[in-house]
Formats: sequence, structure tokens, C-alpha cells
Amino acid sequence: MSLIDFEKRLRDLMPSPNHRFIQKFQGTVFRNVKQRYATRGRIVSTDGSFGYINGRYHIMGEFAVLYLSGDLHSCIEEVIYYGSFAPSGVGGNLPRTFIGVKVEIEKVLDLTDSRILGMMGISTDILIKEWAFTTGVETQIIGKIALEKGFEALKVPSARWNGGYSLNLLDDNLQSKVVDLLSGGKVKVINDRELP
Repeated sequence: MSLIDFEKRLRDLMPSPNHRFIQKFQGTVFRNVKQRYATRGRIVSTDGSFGYINGRYHIMGEFAVLYLSGDLHSCIEEVIYYGSFAPSGVGGNLPRTFIGVKVEIEKVLDLTDSRILGMMGISTDILIKEWAFTTGVETQIIGKIALEKGFEALKVPSARWNGGYSLNLLDDNLQSKVVDLLSGGKVKVINDRELP
């Protein structure tokens, strides 16, 4: 199936944020950033996803996603995987700061739920397959349509750790910008006073 056909079909099949299968998310997730971004003003910034690189669920310059891991192991596996692309290996991707983030949001498209996947006619394989920082992949179309439909986040299987998951916040759909929520609200960095 072509990407154009995939997008057309997905627009019809993706549920709305008010569908009975759509659930809230409340819990602690994890994030890691290079040391230079580990400040209160930048630790949950979506600047990198918006302006510097394509991501699995977003297209650079179109909208921003804050990528969070559901468990610390998945978070570490992301560092190892992406560090393998650095000229000096994983060590060249260090030092990093790991943080816990409390999240409470209403409209989450849970792509770890087999009922939702079945409704949308997609498989987990599409969500975890390898990609090369490019555009024109199914997962970016999923992120784009979810944003347009009004979802606040995607809960997706981790592509790096079997059994793990990621919570990807669709920044444009949150009530306030993610970067402005350090003092409370829907996204709260744990122990943020310890950051410079």
C-alpha cells in the first residue's frame, strides 16, 4: 500500500479523542538529554524535534513531539541505539541527564492496545520497524493525523526494548506549551529544583 493510500485510510479509521477506547494517562515517565540541555528551561523542550531532526512520530518543521520513555530501561536503550550512529560511538553521546516526569493528560491514543490497532488496521510491526531519520514513514503519518484529530499524546511500543513503551506528547495539542509546564500542570519534572 502506498503512503498516500495509508494516510487516506488512516484518516477514516483512526478514532476520535472522544472514542470509548481512548483513555487518560497518569504516571511517571522518563527522559534523557545531553548535559548542555539539562536546565529547567530546556529539559522538556521540543525545540530539537521541531527544528533539528525528523523523528519516528513527527516531521521536522511541521509539529513538535516530546519523546518520553515508559521505563528507565527503554530510556537507556534509546541512548545506546542513537549513540551507535555517533562517529565516536555511544561514548560520544555522553554525558547525559536522566529525569523522571510526572504526566497527567486526557486524550491518549494508545497504540499498545490491540483494540485500537485493530480498529486502525495497523500492526505493531509498523510502529517498531527500523527507520533512518527520514520522512515519509507510516509512523510520522500516524503522529500527524493524531495531532490533527486533537490527541495530546501517543502511547506506543518501544522500538528499543521489548515490553517497554514510549509516551510521545504532541506539543501543539497540549493546553499549554510543554516547555512552560515545569512549575506544574500536566507535565511536571520530578526534582526540577536540582536543575540549573
